[in-house]
Amino acid sequence: MNMNPELEQRITFNPRQCGGHACVRGLRIRVSDILEMLAQGVGQDELLADFPDLEAADIQACLHFAGLIAVAESVAEPLLYYEVNVAQSIRLLASLVDGGVPGVVFSSSAAVYGDPLRIPIDEAHPLAPTSPYGAG
Repeated sequence: MNMNPELEQRITFNPRQCGGHACVRGLRIRVSDILEMLAQGVGQDELLADFPDLEAADIQACLHFAGLIAVAESVAEPLLYYEVNVAQSIRLLASLVDGGVPGVVFSSSAAVYGDPLRIPIDEAHPLAPTSPYGAG
C-alpha cells in the first residue's frame, strides 16, 4: 500500500509527546486511544466527533496482531483462542470494510507452520499447526 506522504508525516512517535505513544502529529491524539475506542465498538462517526481535528482520510490502514498468543493456554482453552483470534478478527475486518479503511497489515505467527521442515521458513512452507493458537 502506498501511503499518502502528507499523512505519513502526520504520525509521530516522540517520547516527549502523547505520553510516549504514537500519535497524530500536531493533534496530540494517541493512536492507542483510537484503537481502544474501536475495540469498544465505537463507530467511525462517533470517533471523528470525539477527535474533530481527525479526518476519515487520516485512517489509511489497520495494524492487526493476534489477541492471544500463549500456545499452552490455547491447548487448555481452544474456544477462547478461536473466539478472540478468529471471530474477533472477522468482526474487525468487517468494521474496516464498513468504515472504508483501505488497508490491513496482518501480523501472523510461525506457529501456523508447526514443526518446520526447513529453516528459514518461507511462505511456501506447508501449513501444519500443532495447537489451537497456530490453527486460529
